[in-house]
Amino acid sequence: MKPSLSEELILHGLEVSEQMRSKLDTWEVPETLIPLFEGASEAQRKEVSSFVFECARRERNDGYSQAVSCVALATCSLGQIKKLGQYALPLRTHYTVRILADRRPKWIDAWAEWTISLGRMERYITDNWAVVRVLSRMGVCEMPDKPETTTSIVGGVWDAFLLRQTLANRRYPTAEERRAPGGKLLLRCLRDDPDLLKNDIWGLFEIPGPMAMNLAGRDPYWGWSEAMVELARDGTMPRQRMLDSILHALQSDFPEKQATWFRRLHDALEPSSEERAQRAQCYLRLLDSSIPPIVSFATTSVASLVADGTLEGKEVIPRLGSALSGRTKTAAMKALAVLDRVSRRNQKIARQAAEAACQGLAHGAEEVQSRAAGLIRKYGDPSDPSLRDRVTSLVDGTTAVVRPSLLDWLGESSPVAEASSEAIDLPDFDKRIAALDAKYVEVCGIAKVRSGISDHPTNDLESIEFDGTEVPRLDPDKEIVPIATLDELIEVCAAAIEGALDPEEIERALDGVARLRLLRPADFAKRTAPLLKRVSGTNATGPQIALLRQALAHWLGHNRDSDVVEGDEHLRPARLCTPTHRGYWIDPRILVQRAIRWNDQADEVVLLDQVYSLLRLAPDRRNEALPAAARVDGEYGCALRYAFGASQEIGPTAPLWVAAARARAPWSDDFHVDRAHSGLGPDGALAARYRWWADATKFLDHYDDPETSYALRIEVQPRVPAAEDDSESYRPESISENFPTVLEHRRWSLGHLDMYESPSDEGPLYPGVWPLARESWFARGAQRLSNNARYGHISNDEIYIEPLLDADVPLLPMAELTLVFGLCAKATDQHTLAVDALTACIEDGRVTGPELGDCVARLVESPLLMTNRLAKNLSIVASASALHAFVVRRLIESALQPQTSAAKKQWLPLLPLLRELLVDQHEAVTSVAARALLQDIAGKGKVGESAKALLALTPVLNPSRTRRVLQQALIGRLERAERWTRFSAQ
Repeated sequence: MKPSLSEELILHGLEVSEQMRSKLDTWEVPETLIPLFEGASEAQRKEVSSFVFECARRERNDGYSQAVSCVALATCSLGQIKKLGQYALPLRTHYTVRILADRRPKWIDAWAEWTISLGRMERYITDNWAVVRVLSRMGVCEMPDKPETTTSIVGGVWDAFLLRQTLANRRYPTAEERRAPGGKLLLRCLRDDPDLLKNDIWGLFEIPGPMAMNLAGRDPYWGWSEAMVELARDGTMPRQRMLDSILHALQSDFPEKQATWFRRLHDALEPSSEERAQRAQCYLRLLDSSIPPIVSFATTSVASLVADGTLEGKEVIPRLGSALSGRTKTAAMKALAVLDRVSRRNQKIARQAAEAACQGLAHGAEEVQSRAAGLIRKYGDPSDPSLRDRVTSLVDGTTAVVRPSLLDWLGESSPVAEASSEAIDLPDFDKRIAALDAKYVEVCGIAKVRSGISDHPTNDLESIEFDGTEVPRLDPDKEIVPIATLDELIEVCAAAIEGALDPEEIERALDGVARLRLLRPADFAKRTAPLLKRVSGTNATGPQIALLRQALAHWLGHNRDSDVVEGDEHLRPARLCTPTHRGYWIDPRILVQRAIRWNDQADEVVLLDQVYSLLRLAPDRRNEALPAAARVDGEYGCALRYAFGASQEIGPTAPLWVAAARARAPWSDDFHVDRAHSGLGPDGALAARYRWWADATKFLDHYDDPETSYALRIEVQPRVPAAEDDSESYRPESISENFPTVLEHRRWSLGHLDMYESPSDEGPLYPGVWPLARESWFARGAQRLSNNARYGHISNDEIYIEPLLDADVPLLPMAELTLVFGLCAKATDQHTLAVDALTACIEDGRVTGPELGDCVARLVESPLLMTNRLAKNLSIVASASALHAFVVRRLIESALQPQTSAAKKQWLPLLPLLRELLVDQHEAVTSVAARALLQDIAGKGKVGESAKALLALTPVLNPSRTRRVLQQALIGRLERAERWTRFSAQ
């Protein structure tokens, strides 16, 4: 039997009283244990260290014990302490100081260096630094010469101050002192350590800190900038050295947030003209910074030095390139102002200034281009061949507003009308139209667009309106070929469980396992061994992969040594819900064949498999499949025929009939099914209907400061059934996974939407469940993307935008909302996909402008609509073609509605883009509602000036451009109708 702690200590010469034994053996109170080791020799500590180390390692696995940590630190060697890690350091740091100040081992400096680098959590980083700092001031150890020693100052200085207060039995700062503004408490902490202010603190200007352990991260809570300004004011920290250190930090490789903090500290010090003049060359060097805010800061500083006469134009002009070509508009405008000032002061360098201003013509902002063009016209000589060539090479990249002034300076005329890039072959169009199915000609609005291409073309362009039920989906080129052999099945399953295949390929793999699971040749175990190993070792996630892993584990692990001869007689029927064509579509004729085979083999079919098979029915070929469906027995056969459009008596299995009703008419209420199975919620027997608005909720934060929270609210009718006890349960037991059309509404409609939850982690919900009607999918996507746009939550929410790339997905209200918020998304992959989706929607005729414009108009008063991102992405879409520019212009113009006049600042990014498009198309604002809004907001400020500029535009007749727009629209609609006609004919 191992001795107890008290017996170990007595055995090795440490005095233990009788009354202390019980507390020692339970390792209870650190205050009891620490005095036992005071004054003990290292030899005595070493004798007991092995026993203590084993106890500490065992206790560490069971939980944290502060007493065990104290004893371990008092007895163990440095190697043992390192093995214990943070567990060897008591949470109450004054215990650590007491133990080590008494022990003073030879390895204390090595321990200090290890301790400084040990912390991973912010709490441990600051605690460890504080302990080492206090021990260093006591003369026990030296401060390690490591970057972590410097960066931990910003959080550790407070902990070190409190630790010294504890050791000296002095009071902590009161709550009022802790809340004192302007860094007053921080000043007290810093002044308590004068050597830190004299030497170590200057390292913060040289070494970037990680995460929140830096001046920028700590300043909002501690007031570091106010404290440093006060220390510079009273001379505790030399002011001149601080200014030099700030400029040195701005030239160093600091992250943007930290560099911006140093810039603010510089401004807070309010350097005088003399101090700026002494550092003029430093400000010039900062013009080459890679951080846009620093370039803007340097440009402002250089401008003031030029105004004071400290810097000459000849040394400033060559350094302004970064400011002129950078993405920051403010810096570019300031740089152009500097060029104007130095040119007015010294006409000899005016030509050089005009050359430099050419860099502003390549800037993305129209305001910068306009100012640069003005300087070129003012100081440039059109006869200068070098300058003329430079402007000529850049003029095509300028906006339509700026380009005419540059062409005038060059002596070239601006064409009012454009020649069509290609001849319009009307007879060919007429021939293609004649070959189309008449109903598709009507759905695509082809006749009206064709009649617009005439001697007097009009700008009247209407979007294609369809709900998806009239569109054929069975593309023969996208037919899915079932897996036929065991080797192919193994290969596809291996890729699928690794996450390397799309969801439809996973469905194909599931179908292959279901059909080929009885194929077991003699070498089955050997051939499938690598796949079985992958099944247990893969990290890929998602509902379909989990289902496939479960099926594979059962197939590969069950009776692996049994042999079954390969042959067609051992093939099982396919899963009913396995898609036959890309897009998750099932050919109705093939589904009937599958159902008949299941009947013939008398196999049990999973209810969810039957439900999915009905929801995935393609809208075409149903009439052809209906006669053969008479051979399908049972309630599923009745539901299948009902989905095809036949009259049937409603059966008792609610999920089957809900799926049949949604497949039969996805956008309509089915009162026959509702009488038999009522109260199931949206997209049950009754179709879901949506109403949305941008909501603002006022509340008090934990500091009792008023704040406003903005959110997109979507109300769905009929309501999702809630639990009777109004608990966290989202649904009663009757709403199970067999009602996927209802469950898609369950979280967002009841207010339980988790913005941090990945959509791939939510059971069987994904776009392939019900491909005929995806409004519920888009409703959920709109809510998630609206939060991403406003608050920057980044996740894989592009999954909600991807279906919009399909030209046959109708653009209904929830889809429009998803597309608008996708264009406002912060994440690059999300807004890039939204740009591609809008580009495709314009090409195929689903978007012509007003439909999305109305959506934008309803959102523009809410901060949920990030109009700066929206304008940027719309400009990308507009650059695709004349048709895209025309539609984007109509979109913005239709969004200008009088009820949105209160959101003046929100219009600032969109109005310049609208003006650019109107000038380029030689058009003017013609909408009465838009002109009323522009007149309402016209006035001073940038928004008012933009509104007045738009009202001043006059249209110029340009039939050639109009024909080109209509021609591009007609081509897209013809291609769509030809595709539909081809599908229907096969």
